[in-house]
Amino acid sequence: MHCARTQVCEQNGIRGWLSGFSMRAENSLEFRLLLNWIQSSRHRSIGEKVEAILGSRALDWERLAKIARKQGITTLVYYSLRQTSNRFISSEIVDRLHHAAQNIATCNLLHLQELLRLLTLLESQDIAVIPIKGATLAAIVYGDLAVRQFSDLDLLVRRADFLKAKEILEKEGYSPVTPPVCLRASQEKADIPRNGECTLFHPERQIYLDLHWRLLAGMQFALPKIAEERWDCWQRRQPIALAGKTVNTLGWEDLLLYLCFHGAKDLWWQLKWIADIAELVSVAPIDWECLMERSRSLGCHRMVLLGLFLAGNLLGATYPLEIEAAIESDRLLIFFANQVDRWMGQERDPWEQNVSWLAVFRWQFLLLDRWSDRWRYCWAYLQSFVRPTVTDLKFISLPQRLYFLYFFIRPLRIVGKLVVRSEGSR
Repeated sequence: MHCARTQVCEQNGIRGWLSGFSMRAENSLEFRLLLNWIQSSRHRSIGEKVEAILGSRALDWERLAKIARKQGITTLVYYSLRQTSNRFISSEIVDRLHHAAQNIATCNLLHLQELLRLLTLLESQDIAVIPIKGATLAAIVYGDLAVRQFSDLDLLVRRADFLKAKEILEKEGYSPVTPPVCLRASQEKADIPRNGECTLFHPERQIYLDLHWRLLAGMQFALPKIAEERWDCWQRRQPIALAGKTVNTLGWEDLLLYLCFHGAKDLWWQLKWIADIAELVSVAPIDWECLMERSRSLGCHRMVLLGLFLAGNLLGATYPLEIEAAIESDRLLIFFANQVDRWMGQERDPWEQNVSWLAVFRWQFLLLDRWSDRWRYCWAYLQSFVRPTVTDLKFISLPQRLYFLYFFIRPLRIVGKLVVRSEGSR
């Protein structure tokens, strides 16, 4: 079905009652400068705001560099800084950011070289691959591999090719960081991970690689497999030129949808992910009607609206009037935005802070559109409390005939962790 493209309004950010929403993180002078710097490449008028903040004596450059590093936007800051008058910026800060940006660019280049090598290898074995995020996102959205920071590789293969691709990668020196959860230790090698991906690591090259057979899935937080099969992003993949090689990547709408799901799954705690949304909608010919239709059929409509709202509220991304109306109609977005604000304002990312499992559960439960998906999520969450993991298998080694005891050991270990954590917080 063909969907007509809609006209994007010349409007800076979200209008209506949500336009008055302000995140507490923006109260920080340093955070506000970072937001304006990221916007400056798309909104030239932002330059005056940057100049005003730079002239403030209260600006803490050490804190700014720390926030940029945590939010994954050091390179974005540096390249924006180069376009700004530096009369307020010490040469020491410029040199430090320049050095950090050079290191990131070198790391990006090494990852790009490895990506191209692995794509050639897998394709020679008749395995179709779609690289996602990383180098392809930097190339098609930012137009410069050095601007967007990335630290791993993400490859999507079809489910039928997953085990073959994993075997090839293991022969190349990659090994699973955490072997997939399985029902029997002896099944580990033949198991296709339930969460749709397997993380591998190459110790010599110091490269992490996520091999996916599903995109819209996590350990418990996932959309129905049958819905993702109907989505079939393979049909809409688009070829792009990457360092002289033609590679496939997700179609524009599928890429935006995946980025919104990924951000929602990982709690949107990095500003880099929100910047990706803002940059993507500014450069890509998004078919908004098809995007909305696809997100509703998959059950991730609220996740897409949240990603668009955050990009509009924080980074001035613009959308058609009907998209703004859809965002305005979902009043629960304020709850999610407040949570993002809380996590962004912390010194470390929420996972390092051992964020409350109840907070994560509520966040992910409410983000799912359909009640059927919410009940499925609850069931998966309950199973995670008893289903043995590799950590449980390493905790105590039991003979095969006593394997059933792991289903009792895991709940006891979880309860023990919760008790220790509650004692430590007193």
